[in-house]
Amino acid sequence: MKAETLGNLIWVAIWAILGLSALIGAIFFGAYWHFFTAGMCFVMAIVLYNDDAYGCESVKHYFEKVARAKRIR
Repeated sequence: MKAETLGNLIWVAIWAILGLSALIGAIFFGAYWHFFTAGMCFVMAIVLYNDDAYGCESVKHYFEKVARAKRIR
């Protein structure tokens, strides 16, 4: 895995954790404004998961490539 793809994977995990914590705050603690925060965090996670700009391999493509290699063996 290249450094750019690994960086995107790390940021996907960070944004997903932030989104989940905002969603938990919105549901269980009545912080309704965090629905917007959770939505934007999940949008950022999806964008970074599919990001393949500037010749960088996306995390999605990397996982598909690994799964395809396992099927071939």
